[in-house]
Amino acid sequence: MSISTILSLNLYDQGVDKEQSFEKYRANLSGTVNSNMMVIDSFSGSTVSDLGIIDASMGYYFPEMDTLLTLYAGQVISGSASVVSASNRIVKLAEHTGSGQIDFNGISQNYTHLLIMGTTAGSVTSTSAILGIDFNTISSTGSYKGVRYIQTGSGTSTTEYMAGEYLISGIPIGSINNYEAHSGGYTSPVFAIIPYYSGSTGFYKTASGFGSVFFFLAPGAAVSLQGGTYLNTSPITRIRMFCTIGDTARANLLENTIISLYGVY
Repeated sequence: MSISTILSLNLYDQGVDKEQSFEKYRANLSGTVNSNMMVIDSFSGSTVSDLGIIDASMGYYFPEMDTLLTLYAGQVISGSASVVSASNRIVKLAEHTGSGQIDFNGISQNYTHLLIMGTTAGSVTSTSAILGIDFNTISSTGSYKGVRYIQTGSGTSTTEYMAGEYLISGIPIGSINNYEAHSGGYTSPVFAIIPYYSGSTGFYKTASGFGSVFFFLAPGAAVSLQGGTYLNTSPITRIRMFCTIGDTARANLLENTIISLYGVY
């Protein structure tokens, strides 16, 4: 006589258990509460019950999981749409690289604002240089009103001043480094905004910018905020950019200039 591994059933081996009586064999097979048939029947019943519980549990959890997966999928789709929406709200319209003066012509009117970003330096050798812009090829000084706020310093000494109206036949949007080509690697960041450039709000068009600069020739440093008004309500379709020392003369930007124009919805 031996016992099975899984259900602990009585196993009768005729070649080994020769002295086993028929009555004992019958009892082991199906005659008592621990007999093989009773154990099998009990196991069968519990298995069916367990399967019912599992099925009920799966019937509950699968819809819950499906709901969660649907929710997560919706969030992923919504997040993806937000990324696409954000990426499409600022679009590069044009870019200038290299020396010279910049001319962005045929500017699309499909946006609300314009951003100008880049890095540049001027070709003049004056202590201070300005990055100026004009609109729609209008270059008369009477068409613009500009102003600058600057704080300069050298070592531990600083100077702060407000510059009055700038007659540069345009609007100042940045203080920039100023040295002849190959004098060094110093350049200046450019960041400016032209709000509501397209259409007409009834107001004159405006622009403003800020930046920082280390003057290679001085030497010294400055931070500045500048901007102004274009005395016209017409949509801006063309922007020219140039270097100036604060008068009507225009100079080129240096060869490593990179300035981009962006449209913002």
